[in-house]
Amino acid sequence: MSIIRKGLAALVVAGAVTVLPVLATPAAAAPIHDCTFHLDSVHASDLFHDGGTDRVFIKVGQTWGPPDGTGVAFSAPNNRDESGSSFDPADEVEFVDDVDVLIAIDTFPINRRTDAVSISCVEVTNAQRSLIGNGFRYVITYDVTATP
Repeated sequence: MSIIRKGLAALVVAGAVTVLPVLATPAAAAPIHDCTFHLDSVHASDLFHDGGTDRVFIKVGQTWGPPDGTGVAFSAPNNRDESGSSFDPADEVEFVDDVDVLIAIDTFPINRRTDAVSISCVEVTNAQRSLIGNGFRYVITYDVTATP
């Protein structure tokens, strides 16, 4: 009998062999943030209907506001600012990681849209983003709150 076999036999007889499984530890997943986008206000810096009235909708994630189908009226020169609550339910939307925001102008039969901007899940207060379409520009002021 070889020396190795004799040593193993002695360990088995003595009960000294213990087999411990080696388990791989999975990598930690990236934290998921629950966020809330809160629309404070919308400002018309360049109306599509110069001298007329724009009927405006906002889309945050998959939520459109206002849902009534008429939009929020913006006109020059007096009515260029609206409270975010006018766009309920899109004025407060929960999301994870980031959310796309865009504005649509009712120009029946086809609505015109701005390019979407991506809002990240980073705490901000009174942040502003420009939403620009072909021939019009709106500025949103918003807050984002995040909880880890």
